Parts: sequence; structure tokens; C-alpha cells
Amino acid sequence: QALEIRQRLFSGDHPDTAHSLYNTARSHLMLGQPEEALSVHQQALEIRQRLFSGDHPDTAHSLYNTARSHLMLGQPEEALSVHQQALEIRQRLFSGDHIHVADSLFYLSLTYRWLGQKEEADSMRQQAYQMKQRLKTPSTPTP
Repeated sequence: QALEIRQRLFSGDHPDTAHSLYNTARSHLMLGQPEEALSVHQQALEIRQRLFSGDHPDTAHSLYNTARSHLMLGQPEEALSVHQQALEIRQRLFSGDHIHVADSLFYLSLTYRWLGQKEEADSMRQQAYQMKQRLKTPSTPTP
């Protein structure tokens, strides 16, 4: 319903519509409908690519979700190129260590593993792990 309301409120492409599409895709995944989720993630990606020229966090997020949907559907070849695009954008946007870069590295490692490229998968997974370790902060202050 939120998607329908936003589509009526905002004619053409709008960031809120893309966000509602993302939420709709997540619902499809929770309902065990990965094909529908992929289609909706792709719609959100197309809107964000039209809205935001160049590198943008929302575009990278849509690429990341689209790639994850491909992987869930057993389409690692399609997931690989999309994950690589998301990672490249995130690395340009977030210099140094960032949780979104670490997440992209991790899912790229899963994709490489699925494709049987163990060495590349292990390298990416190790990079993701090390980055997440560097990003950790103590949950309670030390005395």
C-alpha cells in the first residue's frame, strides 16, 4: 500500500518510490518469492540510476540488493558483475574502512565461492573480516 500511495503522490521517478520498492522486494523475499524480489529490486535500481548520476550510496545499495537476489536464485554469474559494481561504487564513496564496503566484500566472497573460485573467495572474505574487526568498537567503555 505504501508503494501505491507514493506512486500516486510522486509522478515519475522519486527516491521515496525507490525506497518503497526496496521494502516491497524485502517482503517478497520474506514470503519466499525471490523472483518477484529480483524484479522489484531491479525497478528500484533503474529509478535510482535515473535519479542519481555518478556514484551514489542509494544506487550502490540497489546494486547490492539486486546481486544478492541473483545469488538467492542460483545465478552467481549475474550476481558477480553486479556485486563488483556495488563494491566499486562503495569503495569510491567511502574511503578507508566502512561497513558497506565490508558487506560488499563478504557477499562478493560468497559469489566467488559459489562459482568455485576458492582463492578469490577466501581473499575477499578475509578482507571483509579484517575490515569489520577494525570497525568494531567496544560496547562498554574500558576503565
